[in-house]
Amino acid sequence: MKKHLPSGSKVLDLGPKNALSKRLESEGYLVQNAYTNDLDAEFDCASQAGFDAFTSFEVFEHMVSPMPLLKSIQAPLLITSIPLSLWFAEAYRGDLNDDPFDEHYHEFEPWQFELLLRKSGWNIEEVEYHRSYKPWSFGLRPLLRRV
Repeated sequence: MKKHLPSGSKVLDLGPKNALSKRLESEGYLVQNAYTNDLDAEFDCASQAGFDAFTSFEVFEHMVSPMPLLKSIQAPLLITSIPLSLWFAEAYRGDLNDDPFDEHYHEFEPWQFELLLRKSGWNIEEVEYHRSYKPWSFGLRPLLRRV
């Protein structure tokens, strides 16, 4: 964030208040969260004006159609992250009794997400990839993630 957006900037963060939006606030960003129970049907929360950036961390993979929301964003800068499709795993689906949103409709490959961003009007200036695994994890998936 600091590389592309100075502290004190106004940020509209997609989703309910969470640990990351609280962290951004502790770093000096003015964060407001944009959230509804169904972002596919009610995406107007993303089209609020007056923000320096729009952030979305680990949300678009839960949506059936993220393009309308992406096109409605008014902020000049989008900073986002998604988990990428893993060739050795099926689409993620957690226990919906515990959390009705704990499932991924999309398991994007990098080119698919970049195509979605370009088609919805965004110019991609920088891409970073991160591996997320615990080095002490054992099992087939942790092993394959390291490969």
